[in-house]
Amino acid sequence: MRPIPAKEFSSIIGAIYDCALDPQRWLETLDRVAAALHCQTSCMVLHERDGDRLLLDLFSGVSPGDIAALDAVAHLYPDRWGGIARYNALPSDAPCVLSRVNPASGSSRIAEEWYAPRGLDDNLMIAFATSRGARTELGFGRHRDDGPIGDDEVARARLFIPHLKRSLVIGRMLEARAVERATFAAVLDGLAVAVLLVDSGLRVRHANRAGEAMLRASDPLGMRHGRLAAPSRVVAALRRSFAAPFGGSAPGDLGIPARRADGEEVVLHLLPLADASPLAGATAAILVAPAVTARPAPIAAIAALFELTSTEARVLELVGAGRTNADVAVALGIAVSTVRTHVLRLFEKTGTHRRADLVGLLAAFTLPLA
Repeated sequence: MRPIPAKEFSSIIGAIYDCALDPQRWLETLDRVAAALHCQTSCMVLHERDGDRLLLDLFSGVSPGDIAALDAVAHLYPDRWGGIARYNALPSDAPCVLSRVNPASGSSRIAEEWYAPRGLDDNLMIAFATSRGARTELGFGRHRDDGPIGDDEVARARLFIPHLKRSLVIGRMLEARAVERATFAAVLDGLAVAVLLVDSGLRVRHANRAGEAMLRASDPLGMRHGRLAAPSRVVAALRRSFAAPFGGSAPGDLGIPARRADGEEVVLHLLPLADASPLAGATAAILVAPAVTARPAPIAAIAALFELTSTEARVLELVGAGRTNADVAVALGIAVSTVRTHVLRLFEKTGTHRRADLVGLLAAFTLPLA
């Protein structure tokens, strides 16, 4: 068998990776791989290991009627390979040739009832564990007139294996990521407050519906050239918060006051995002909430949950409203050092370590749903 011309091989590999972005291309791509292996049929089967639930099955080179007939005996497929034990022991990421694994494959019921009447004799199978608990099998069938699958076909199959596996894994990852992103975005869209996901350069990576409306109105935050646009003091405060560790030397910047065009006071809460955020590049969330909300936080319930004193609960409420330690001290008529002590006790009782965590804790109880 002559080597695959470089141009043809490169074209097939490109088609394989295209399938990661557009799974509908798998059938035509598998046909091209089958032709390169001198096979007439191809199939892709994705199933769960536990329970063997079928998630996907694609066949080419056989008629719809043949596929329907195969459904009646598909559960006997392992018998063709010498039984379920031998079938489950087949190596992954390697070409397995039916005639070599089980020379007596033609005597199985499924071979007699389905494969033999259609002239299909030998088979080359490649199995991949593409995700936890799932297995993808690629099969290529050879007509009896072309003889058994030989070393040349096995060598060619090995050339395709790493690319086939990468494409399958990438496709599964992209599918899962798309679902995760869609779910994450839907949750944010359910919030009545504006939420902006930004990076350290104040570039907006995502905005929920309320956030998009706010940005369009530029009230109080807008966007220019993909970055947040706001009064200079607000931008400066946000940059200081990113420059220092969250909850660090500029605690007031974690609750930044701003004002809308109609005079309504709002607070910008800057909250760090986990590295696993579904939205790549976003490192923090900015929540734009009313400074005085008609739906106050259930402070009494929070105090009971974390066994807070009345003064600690009041400090938590003011911190959540974006007040600095000095502001809290004035509001409660106590010394700033006493406020610091209360904040430290809040950290201890709530299991948090930063003011941002306290803001996030309060926000979790207070964010209204649209």
